[in-house]
Amino acid sequence: MDSQAKRWLPLTDWCGDSNLHGSESLATDPVDPNRLYIAQGMYSRDPAAIMRSMDQGKTFQVINVPFGMGGNEKRPRRGRTPGH
Repeated sequence: MDSQAKRWLPLTDWCGDSNLHGSESLATDPVDPNRLYIAQGMYSRDPAAIMRSMDQGKTFQVINVPFGMGGNEKRPRRGRTPGH
């Protein structure tokens, strides 16, 4: 959030891999407010990654994962419901 301009800022527009534009989930660190995690991947059959920021989303480290995410797929998906 840009407090001065009073608008949200895009966090993933820089992603070169188009499948990484689909956000599955987003989490902040409960201990360190500068840390942000985003699970990225539009379709479960394509590459996915966990993106980790240590500076409130200004920059990210991309950690590729060996499974798909499906952030752009229809819900609900059995077996991957958060909290269950």
